[in-house]
Amino acid sequence: MILKGGYMFKDKGTDMTLHYKFKQQIYNPETLSGKFRMKRFVRILGEYLAGKKGKALDVGCGMGVATFALEKLGFKPVGIDTSKTFIGKAKDLATKKKLISKFYVKKATEIESLKEVFNTVVFMGNPLPHFSMDELDTAIRKSWNVLNIDGIILFHYMDWVERLFSSYQRVLVEKNQENEVMLSYHSMLDTTSGAFERLFVIPERGEFFKGRFYIWSPWLLEYLLKKNRFKKIESDNLEGSLWITKATR
Repeated sequence: MILKGGYMFKDKGTDMTLHYKFKQQIYNPETLSGKFRMKRFVRILGEYLAGKKGKALDVGCGMGVATFALEKLGFKPVGIDTSKTFIGKAKDLATKKKLISKFYVKKATEIESLKEVFNTVVFMGNPLPHFSMDELDTAIRKSWNVLNIDGIILFHYMDWVERLFSSYQRVLVEKNQENEVMLSYHSMLDTTSGAFERLFVIPERGEFFKGRFYIWSPWLLEYLLKKNRFKKIESDNLEGSLWITKATR
């Protein structure tokens, strides 16, 4: 039982929306953190998508940081996410800034329902921990279906195998722009599904919740890309546990 000043913490269950609310400044294109993140995405996307233009699909777009980065590079982007709140904010910002980016509430496994063909599909900002093996396999297969010939699929993600073996089992302390503290603890590793769980505690709010994440690494992602007929598969280590994997239809 977790106590704070004699009161029991509120158990919010397994709900990562609380994590995104706590750290929403990095997902918001108008905050200092969001602008810094967008500049980094412009640099990465500009390097790995050099020579590509036309329609681009941003999977797991959040509030549109990577989507707007694609627009800055001359693409005609579409962003999808499962969060109605984030998609609503992305649409409002696109209208406010008179941008051409479009946004839809959709899962990665539903991209064929957009009824569009793209030159590029990107998964930016480490979205892979939210995909099971079957879900990502389906998303990659459907990405192949909506890409033009010689279209590019690009993943920006953490190598969770390396991260778990190195430092991620320790207690982590994070702060948001309100200077609130969030603690997290490694609590479970499930090798039957390739997932792990962390317990998150926000002392100032008297709340705790769990997050479930799937473990991904370059060799696993490359296997799924090969399985789904992609070619010219390349993986680059950007820094630490952060990787880029690129493949061609």
